Amino acid sequence: MTTEELLQDLKMRGELDERHLLASIRLLHLLASGKSSQEVMSTLLPFFQELSGCEAVAVRLREEEDYPYFQTVGFPSEFVNAENYLCAKDLAGQVKRDDIGHPVLECMCGNILCGRFDANKSFFTPNGSFWTNSTSELLESTTEEDRQSGTRNRCSADGYESVALVPLHHNEDIIGLIQFNDRRKDRFSKGFIALVELLADSVTVAVLRRWEEESLRKREEYYRAMVTAFDGLIYICSANYRIEFLNEAMKRRIGHDALGELCYEALHGLDAICPWCKNERIFAGESHRWVVQSPKDNRWYEVSNAPIRINNKIVSKQAMIMDVTDRQELHEELLQKQQDLILANDLLESRVAERTSNLEAAMREQESFSYSVSHDLRAPLRHINSFSAIVMEEFANELPAPVKDYLVRIRSASNRMGGLIDHLLELSRVGRAALKLEPVDLSAMAASILTALQETELKRTVKTFVEEDVRILGDRTLLQQLLENLFGNAWKYTSKTVTARIEFGSSKRGDSTVFYVKDNGAGFDMQYKDNLFIAFQRLHTAEFEGEGIGLTTAQRIIHRHSGDIWAEGEVGKGATFYFTLPN
Repeated sequence: MTTEELLQDLKMRGELDERHLLASIRLLHLLASGKSSQEVMSTLLPFFQELSGCEAVAVRLREEEDYPYFQTVGFPSEFVNAENYLCAKDLAGQVKRDDIGHPVLECMCGNILCGRFDANKSFFTPNGSFWTNSTSELLESTTEEDRQSGTRNRCSADGYESVALVPLHHNEDIIGLIQFNDRRKDRFSKGFIALVELLADSVTVAVLRRWEEESLRKREEYYRAMVTAFDGLIYICSANYRIEFLNEAMKRRIGHDALGELCYEALHGLDAICPWCKNERIFAGESHRWVVQSPKDNRWYEVSNAPIRINNKIVSKQAMIMDVTDRQELHEELLQKQQDLILANDLLESRVAERTSNLEAAMREQESFSYSVSHDLRAPLRHINSFSAIVMEEFANELPAPVKDYLVRIRSASNRMGGLIDHLLELSRVGRAALKLEPVDLSAMAASILTALQETELKRTVKTFVEEDVRILGDRTLLQQLLENLFGNAWKYTSKTVTARIEFGSSKRGDSTVFYVKDNGAGFDMQYKDNLFIAFQRLHTAEFEGEGIGLTTAQRIIHRHSGDIWAEGEVGKGATFYFTLPN
């Protein structure tokens, strides 16, 4: 049954007179007229005021969590201000909420908007409306429980006897209500309330339409604001390349308003479709972005294209364009510098490789020379030593005492020089030998060396400590020589210490492991620490024998393993040699 048929049925049953019928049909025609929602909403209250004959009519509409008055006719401003909002608030001014978090709405309006009603009560309808022809009698004859909640009773206090509240339903939701107030009694009938409930559905449609229009208007304002704020070029064109919209920046770039013109002519001065154009892909539903140089001004632009859909159909293409000439020139400059850097690196690597090769050749030549010289010096030394010994043995009785002393000194000097040659050969071998990396137990190696040193001087008492299970990957032969040199130094320089102590261990420093050989012997002055690893440089007098080559050899062994070695000491309190052996 149509709405007009329902109106005719109400008239036949005597619940609607001719005036109500004509007015209702007029409202329905108005709502269906196609006029703007604003025009329709402006006529609603005068219509309902005329239809009801009430002195005051209002519409409440949902706004966030409350339902303030949207429009009123005939109500005093004091009443509207006092009753505008329905949310109950606590002493702190915060909105009260029920057990499930909904705001508590006060008064009879709150009951209707929340769907709180009892259809068995005469002042409620099955559709959730409230109406009474005498508020004073209703308050005297009912309880708060009957009325579903505590009411403010402002309508009664202001003398309104006839009051009706009709909800605006949208599916399962209530979006507002229509309110009728009159100080006279007996203004309503069941038929009139039924009519308003019937018309309320059409009013709801008008309200929703207005909300949608308002939403569309706000979105349009947002979009326009975004387009205005966008520091770039925007245009919209159709599938046949006609410009449908362009922002002010685009107009300035083109030099005039190119609405309706072909985009490739207006933007780039071409007489055919741009060779880089992606229109077919955009109108097929893709979005695309690329950088192009315009032949019109030779500047670089970043173009972002996206399809525009209406009712799920692509109707236009949106293009957002940014001038990226400065960025592109900087990018090309960076690419050129990067290429120059690559060439410079290649040249540097070539020079480094060449110089490394020359250095390695020079080192091999130097080592070969050192080996040859050292080897060739051994033969004459042997002769000097041998002939000196023969002279001492065969002519001992005939030689004066000073001559014997000179021969002893000659033999001592030749032996010392032989030792120096041996150490030079040893240093040369360390530099030439290829590394053979394998797992090495430094703890066991250190313990063995200390035991051997103790056996050479059984009368000495030296306390030793070796940390257990210190293992490393390295060349076993070179590491043996390293520890022999370091422990040999510690053994030598503790020879005059009463309670000598030598120890070997390791510690963590950051991500690296540092190994050390420590003693409490003669020590050294730290201001001369840089001379420790220089060949033939000795920090002690002749009271400690040695040629000054052992630490140089130790340093070369550590460097061959890509490690580092350094020392700390104090005169009379001992020395500690630290070294690293990266795996």
